[in-house]
Amino acid sequence: MEPFIKDAGDITYLCEVIPPSVPKLWNRILAQLTRREGVSKMKTEVKKIDGTKREISIEVSGDVVTNKFSEVLKKLTLEAKVPGFRPGHAPMDMIEKHYGPHAHEQVLKELIPSVYNEAINKESLEVIELPEISEVKLDRTKLTFKATIEISPEISFKNYKGLAVNYKKLNVAPDEIKRSIDSLKEAR
Repeated sequence: MEPFIKDAGDITYLCEVIPPSVPKLWNRILAQLTRREGVSKMKTEVKKIDGTKREISIEVSGDVVTNKFSEVLKKLTLEAKVPGFRPGHAPMDMIEKHYGPHAHEQVLKELIPSVYNEAINKESLEVIELPEISEVKLDRTKLTFKATIEISPEISFKNYKGLAVNYKKLNVAPDEIKRSIDSLKEAR
């Protein structure tokens, strides 16, 4: 579902247009706002390694990580086969006991790309190749990792106005043009 709230102006407009008597829509709006607030708890630090290499240290804590764990465990609950329980009816602590490492791996697979993209957008970096992810640490409430990236080089132009360009004038005869066109026709 594409978010329909993009900035504060949208929120003001929605408050004027949507009456409070439409609870489903207001719940949807509040869900988007809380999701956005969760991502804003991200801390980023960019270190310059050389001219085009940067290392971003990213830390996300709070609701974003715990909600992702809950979401993954709920999905696993529906599919998990735990001895003594019907599929979809096993208690959450049993699911965590049997499928904890799988849930941990799935949270990393889902959370790292989205958090990385959010950090790149937050820092306004122009990345030109895939990152090298390292030092990944995840617990139930916090995710930290480092991403080493290549960015577009910073090019500065100095004293380029007023430069004279020397060029050679070429004369092309009409028969040379005709010969080139004829050779292109024969090639096809």
